[in-house]
Amino acid sequence: MGHWRDFNGNPLKIPVERWIEREINRLRVPSRLLIGTDSQVFATNVKFATVVVVHWLGFGGRLIVRTDRVKRLMPMRERLMEEVWRSVEVWYRIQPIAQQAKVPIEIHVDINPDPEAASNAVFKEAIGYLKGLGVRYRTKPNAIASTSCANWFVQG
Repeated sequence: MGHWRDFNGNPLKIPVERWIEREINRLRVPSRLLIGTDSQVFATNVKFATVVVVHWLGFGGRLIVRTDRVKRLMPMRERLMEEVWRSVEVWYRIQPIAQQAKVPIEIHVDINPDPEAASNAVFKEAIGYLKGLGVRYRTKPNAIASTSCANWFVQG
């Protein structure tokens, strides 16, 4: 997996946990943590981007991103579940920080609850997994960390 970077592409010089603690306390206002992953299929590989957003309620936010490529094509079901797994891996890593700081944390999944949408094929599986872990989650169209933030980093 790739290294964590800020929005401008600068490598994170401190551990991700330290960055989150610092950003939560930066403005001393209510905040929340959002985690999301998106992917994009290219000719011979799949690019993934996972973001962690510190959202200061009413004041904007900051994010960090980790991108990497898998040098093989993946069926849609596997790729969408990989997005969920990557977000959960980050959730496990930063959940203790959020708990200690009493900051809510959510995983945003790029899966559509509409039965007509292609991504709905994994909706029950992905949501069941997240519910089983006790994770707060959001799906399209409210999953901004995955559908907007992470999506921006996988395009092109």
